[in-house]
Amino acid sequence: MAKLYQKIAEWGEWEPPIDGEWVQKKREAREELEALLPSGSGVDGGCAIGPASGKLIVITFSFHYMDENGYYDGWYDYTLRVRPDLAFGFVCTLAGRDRNGLKDYLYQLFNDALRVEVEAGK
Repeated sequence: MAKLYQKIAEWGEWEPPIDGEWVQKKREAREELEALLPSGSGVDGGCAIGPASGKLIVITFSFHYMDENGYYDGWYDYTLRVRPDLAFGFVCTLAGRDRNGLKDYLYQLFNDALRVEVEAGK
């Protein structure tokens, strides 16, 4: 078992031989890891893992914002960059619109999710 961010970095570094079977295995592993990222509660479109390695993980997602009356009020796109840190394991930076402190919530959501122990991505 390893933390989700470690599995994503490991998956990104994995370079199988180029043939249809291995390409399919890598695609399935990425989809399995993406399914473990936050979903719902505004992150309604799922997450996509972009470039990933031991030096950088990029995750993109959209957030379906609700106004003070509980009505949907638009989509906002975000890019989360995860970099290694010797003291804390990793640090995140989040690019995108910060409406009513939303980025603080999203930062904590992803920070917690990436630190969960998983068995996925084998």
